[in-house]
Amino acid sequence: MIISLGALLAGLAGGYALVSLRSASEPLDASDESRKDQRELRRFIQRKWRNRLRRKRRELKQRQEQLDDARAELKTLAPDAVDAEKIEEVRSAVEEKNHKVNSLDGQRKAAFSRLDEAREGLVGALLKAADVEAESFTDGLMHGLIQNEEERSVRHQRRASQNLELESENSARQLIENAVYRYAESHSVDRLRSSIRIENSERHQLLLSLSPIFENELGMSLEATEREGMISIRGADPLTKETSQRILSKMLEGTADEAVFTSLKHTIEEQMKRQSSACLQEAIDELSAGEITGECRRLLDRLRYRHSYRQNQWRHAAEVGFLSGMLAWELGLDAHIARRGGLMHDIGKSMTHEVEGGHAVLGAVVARGENENAGVASCIGSHHGDEPPVGLEPYLVAAGDAISGARPGARVQGGEHHETLVRDLERIGRNPRKVDNAYTVRGGRELRVLLGMEDRSGRRIKISPDEMKEMASEMKSRIEDELTYPGTIDVTVIRRVVAEVTAR
Repeated sequence: MIISLGALLAGLAGGYALVSLRSASEPLDASDESRKDQRELRRFIQRKWRNRLRRKRRELKQRQEQLDDARAELKTLAPDAVDAEKIEEVRSAVEEKNHKVNSLDGQRKAAFSRLDEAREGLVGALLKAADVEAESFTDGLMHGLIQNEEERSVRHQRRASQNLELESENSARQLIENAVYRYAESHSVDRLRSSIRIENSERHQLLLSLSPIFENELGMSLEATEREGMISIRGADPLTKETSQRILSKMLEGTADEAVFTSLKHTIEEQMKRQSSACLQEAIDELSAGEITGECRRLLDRLRYRHSYRQNQWRHAAEVGFLSGMLAWELGLDAHIARRGGLMHDIGKSMTHEVEGGHAVLGAVVARGENENAGVASCIGSHHGDEPPVGLEPYLVAAGDAISGARPGARVQGGEHHETLVRDLERIGRNPRKVDNAYTVRGGRELRVLLGMEDRSGRRIKISPDEMKEMASEMKSRIEDELTYPGTIDVTVIRRVVAEVTAR
């Protein structure tokens, strides 16, 4: 700072001298204007350096004050003689403690070394007393430890699996309850009647005489029943059965002939088509399932006049679509595919009376033929396990189908009828003497028959593939003749091949 100040003063003096020399060297006859400029220049230089000098002096004063404060603070911190003695005593005590710590550390290392030697000697003595080798003993010990850890991990895995299964079941129950509670639609639908009462005997005979017309035009036959005045409508298609019932109801009063039949048939078919289309469109709009056209739409329309175990299939399809979409939304899956797949999952039931095969597979074939989404087609085809599912949405549709069918009141006397059907199927399957066992799978839609390996005398049973086919055909005929069931039932005959040897 002092050097800077000196340089500043020297510069100021040099500038002043330079100005003075220039002033002295000028001729005496310089003009007043030149002298005025020189004076102004001199004042500017003096003013400039004076300000700088004043600023530097202020800075020097501040630095000097800071230095004085630091010196005063240093004096306050300087220990007196008593404090110095205490510090020296503490330093000596710390050095002594460090020396003791180093000594103890050395003793510890020596003790550990002696302990290792004693351990090695003890292990050697134990191995010698047990008459075993160190390597085999180590291997056995490691094997025991590994086995204990494996058993512990198995117990932990089993416990975790049980907890996960319990939590999953509770979560699934909660999801199902939430989905069921949120479905508030009415389940009541008019029952389809397959018979009609006619009090007038003449009208009764007249309508029975029209049976050939009904059979030619609608594929339905009119038959008299044991109950007096009743006419039963026989046929496979529930849609045309309902059409026939409505035509008969209209013909109870008035003319009953072929012309009236043709007129009523056209009018009633158009009326039923509008009703079924309106019902389906209502379900599509409520579920936001997207536009459905073509053959899929036609099959869905026909579900309005079809029942399964007294449950209306149109209501059932709408309910399954809602439940499947709700479950998919709760689980973070594609709710649109689940709703659309649930709504269309039973379209194959509208054609099972026309084509052989299960309704799930038939519906999937139609959906794929209509370029339906692969996930939706999989929901249709795999909701009964007939084909492998694509994605997780088919499982939700299967769950929604089961929930809708198991809802109280959905299927009147369904449980009793199912038990009877299963019992009768297994009775038919176990009848041949060559059968070892028979049981139903897929909710009563398939009968699996296991052929025996030996008869009662212990002799091996021999049966050819042709005999197996003949046996399956006989069971099929008995099922068709003796039982009443919706859809189709597959019969699978299985011949086991078992190789047995005895080692002596």
